[in-house]
Amino acid sequence: MNDDVLEEAGPLQHEPIHPPREDVVGEMVFTRRWRELMARSPRYGSSDSEEPMLESVLRYLGEPDQRDATVAASFVGWLGSPIGGGVIDHARRLPPGSPGFSPGPHAVSWLHENRRMPHVNCGYRSIELILSPVDVPRGRLGLPAYAPEIRPRDLEVVEAVAAWLDTEEGGTFLGECLAEIGAYHQEQQRRRRADRGIAVSAAT
Repeated sequence: MNDDVLEEAGPLQHEPIHPPREDVVGEMVFTRRWRELMARSPRYGSSDSEEPMLESVLRYLGEPDQRDATVAASFVGWLGSPIGGGVIDHARRLPPGSPGFSPGPHAVSWLHENRRMPHVNCGYRSIELILSPVDVPRGRLGLPAYAPEIRPRDLEVVEAVAAWLDTEEGGTFLGECLAEIGAYHQEQQRRRRADRGIAVSAAT
């Protein structure tokens, strides 16, 4: 996907740059639930925007465009990945922020994750991996071989979504995603135990 696709006019599409992997249930759940959420009206406030839910999430950034929608969906889908799950787990161990004065735990956890560290991910920042339209090539350790175009507003969009996770509405969304993922894994464990029981019974 290139920038021309990201900037197309018309109804916004809340799809990530990289489709969720079918074998990663977290990515599937977060991506689907985000798409469903974007079709609703925000719990608080009102807006004349054609995209009131996304505008509510992004708050002070104003009316969103297609690039904003794609960036937000890409970040949310990534939260369902193992690394994104690590950001959520890290946030749970952080103290709550002070509204209006200091960022909440998910915003802090994302800022910590998104640092450029030469010996992690070959020097790529997480946002570069999330928003790159192609699989990034790996250069020498600590030297990114490719620099995806990341706009200042992209950073603000992702930071706004991370901050929204620390709100009541964002926390509800996050809790519902995690509950569905947990239920899926519990069901898979139940089926594996049942299959093992059947196999033991057949062998005796």
